[in-house]
Amino acid sequence: ALTEDSFNSLYYLKEISGSLQFNTIPSMSTITLPNLRIIRGQDTFASSGGPVSLLIQNFTNGFLNLPSLTEISNGGAVFVSTSGTCGFLNVQWTDILSNGFLLDYSNSGCSVPSADCSSCPSGHCWSSGSLYCQILTKTVCPQGCGRCFRSSGYGSYQCCSDLCTAG
Repeated sequence: ALTEDSFNSLYYLKEISGSLQFNTIPSMSTITLPNLRIIRGQDTFASSGGPVSLLIQNFTNGFLNLPSLTEISNGGAVFVSTSGTCGFLNVQWTDILSNGFLLDYSNSGCSVPSADCSSCPSGHCWSSGSLYCQILTKTVCPQGCGRCFRSSGYGSYQCCSDLCTAG
């Protein structure tokens, strides 16, 4: 049987140049990729709504946690048959997806967010608890920034260089 330990080799993964798909994962309670910051989408899946770089299908009993994911550069995110795994509804996708790309959960079986994000500074999370808070790097930026970061010295958001990806 698959367990979260089955995915330990992905623990240190920070960047995916192509796309990410989880399909038909039985009896899993949680999959966490705590260090994944960016999915570039150089290779995408075809969808009626356009290219897709994050595809989650048939994952019905647990949580998918990508707390460091701050950018999908190309392509959208699609969730299909994921009832019971609805934490993604707590995520502010406009902060992750590039402009114009879709978030499609119409066939997910999810309609209500399933996590308590009250302990998160951003108010958004993948699952309940401070370990799974979403880090915002786009929607909180000062005007004129593409991406930004929270400066610990200043306590405010500072613009990233145009060469910076994922905040």
